[in-house]
Amino acid sequence: MFSKKDTHLVDFDASLYEKYGGCSIFIIEERLTLSLGFNSLKQEDFEGIRRYFSEMGQLENLTLKFKENLIKHGLFCEKFFLKNIRQELVEFILANISKAKEVIDKYHQHGKYNEPLAKDLAIAWIEQLLIELILFENQQEFMEISKNWLEKTSVRQICPICRREYRVRDFPYWVYYGSNGFTGCCFNCDVMEFPEKELLSVRVKNFVDSCGFIPNSDLSPINNSFMSRVNKGKMIPMLINYTKMGGIEHVKEIFKTWFEALVYSGVLQEGVQVLSRGIRCIAEDGHVCNSLDEMNIDNWLFHNKIKHSKEPFYPQDDEFNKSGKRRADWLIGDTYIEYFGLKGENFYDQKTLEKFSLADKKGFKLIGIFPEDIPNIENILSVFK
Repeated sequence: MFSKKDTHLVDFDASLYEKYGGCSIFIIEERLTLSLGFNSLKQEDFEGIRRYFSEMGQLENLTLKFKENLIKHGLFCEKFFLKNIRQELVEFILANISKAKEVIDKYHQHGKYNEPLAKDLAIAWIEQLLIELILFENQQEFMEISKNWLEKTSVRQICPICRREYRVRDFPYWVYYGSNGFTGCCFNCDVMEFPEKELLSVRVKNFVDSCGFIPNSDLSPINNSFMSRVNKGKMIPMLINYTKMGGIEHVKEIFKTWFEALVYSGVLQEGVQVLSRGIRCIAEDGHVCNSLDEMNIDNWLFHNKIKHSKEPFYPQDDEFNKSGKRRADWLIGDTYIEYFGLKGENFYDQKTLEKFSLADKKGFKLIGIFPEDIPNIENILSVFK
């Protein structure tokens, strides 16, 4: 959390990470030799795990995607990889949850799957098995890639914000992933300013302008969903403007809410209302939306002349939609689309999984859009053009 006592862009003990290293060849060797909890698995175990994932028909492609993320992100690659494959993997698991349970029972280190466990925990365990399989089958090649990445990220750079020397390999994992893998500054810059209300209102507007979009209230330099939306060429100016407004916590301290700061600064259009779970606003085609992200998606559909209806009911089902009142955000043809903007809240995540289960059971197509998908919305929805 940011406060007036903390003048760093992101608060962490840089000297500690520089001393011990955020990454090391020891960690690489430890991970690739499966000593992080899966060393009890035998060759025949991996053959069984491989048979399970082979049913997905994408194992070769998934391995290639993991390799691409390893080359780009090194020892920080796993969360990026899982983010990239999330929807197709979730659909595969939920299509045959009983088979997933069987695989967990047989191969996962934590023992038996039982019904009280949430499906999102089962998905996490299956994700672990997939990664272990990919690492097991590509140990030598991935070790070389990891060493090359470590060598590249050991070069000292000068931070353009605070002029401090830093190495990417010394980043904490949560900083690297949270920043969406941005390596153009040290993030430990001791440069935060804390302006009073009138000057702050100007700087809030400058910050939003430098983002290129209106961010949600959970914005921060280590929020992957936010950082993944910022154009890389705008990243340093955006971060500098973030420091000049004192960070999101200072803004909330002065204005009470991010919404009030946006209104006071003249950023928001007329007709916008604040709700307990977000912001209600009107898209360009007149559709009512429950967040700025939802409005941006609706506007994209409108600009691309894609016919869509708003808030269609999902099919009734005694298990996953007993009341018949659950809704998606859009319906395009016979495809349901929903923006899952509250991902990360346990209750909300459970409802998300139930909707995918409903789609699988009833045989309809559901496209889930998550906050980190917003920068790639064209790729996700271009099939409807």
